Amino acid sequence: MEKTKTARLIGLVVTLMIAGCASSPPAPDVSPAVVMDYPAQSEAESAAWRSVMEADAETRKSLDGAYERARDAYSEYALAAHLLKAEELPEGAVRPTEEQVEALRAAAEAAWLKYWLPLNEQMDRYDGFLKTYPENWYVRHRFAWFLADMQFEKYAAEEWERVIEQEPRFPYAYNNLATLYNHMGRDKESITLFHKAIELQNDDPVFWTNLAVNYSTHRAEAMELYGWDLPRTFRECLNAYRRARELDPHNVEIARDLATQFVLAKYFNVTDTADEALEAWDYYLGLDLSKDQRVFGYLNIGRIYLRQKDDPETAIRWLEKALALDEGNDAANAVIKSARAALAERDAASKGTEAE
Repeated sequence: MEKTKTARLIGLVVTLMIAGCASSPPAPDVSPAVVMDYPAQSEAESAAWRSVMEADAETRKSLDGAYERARDAYSEYALAAHLLKAEELPEGAVRPTEEQVEALRAAAEAAWLKYWLPLNEQMDRYDGFLKTYPENWYVRHRFAWFLADMQFEKYAAEEWERVIEQEPRFPYAYNNLATLYNHMGRDKESITLFHKAIELQNDDPVFWTNLAVNYSTHRAEAMELYGWDLPRTFRECLNAYRRARELDPHNVEIARDLATQFVLAKYFNVTDTADEALEAWDYYLGLDLSKDQRVFGYLNIGRIYLRQKDDPETAIRWLEKALALDEGNDAANAVIKSARAALAERDAASKGTEAE
């Protein structure tokens, strides 16, 4: 992204804000050669590289919370400007003076400049470095990362596309570009890119988790790409989650996401998953969990025993474990009430049969 384009973009945004508005390719057993870094070609390049990275870190610190402060300042100004010209004021509202509105406008503009100016300066640093050292794809990767974090997704995607052109053996460019493509509605391309990242480096649990999420949330695209039906897509999703769990066995979030995936089985025309789901929750409960996380596991196991296994007695035992840790948990109390009602109904039916 050229400097002039960056400056034009920043100026436009400031003005607008202040003015007011087949089959899946198998992962190889052994990853191919992967490139993870770029060696500087000279001392000058190395020094410039360090300078840009140090500035990146400082800029991020200076921008921490700046966007939120600028947004809040603008909202305060916009409300005051509305009240100034409103024919009727809401109950309890006080009409501001023109001087007060102008002061809020100036404060909002200053707040936005505190956000945009450091951001623009760092973009220019990256631009300048890459004009001097255009082959340094790793700094371009960091530039794309910076742009993505600052919500310039279109420009970040363009930079990661160039990184892939320059160094097609760098897996994180594929993963990060795929994530951006998801945000941009290019979901089929995202799945393909996540696969490419895994082909290059099949031992990163993040890549496998991202692929699993895409199989679940973009099942139509996966089915179209690989000729799968819904049950096959569900199984591929579970397999990807299990691979991620295998690679990061103590990760609570991955274990939870695998276990909760079974709730969606019906949307994939898959039934009889209770035992698999219980195995996944059992694994989850074996991890180092907080109280709330453990309650969440007990609650979900209770639901499975009640709704899928038709075993209210066992469901009650698990739900009692949840309530022992959090007696006021609304969800656990609601489910245990249903389980007790189901158990009472069963007992009543059994007694009625005996009486006959």
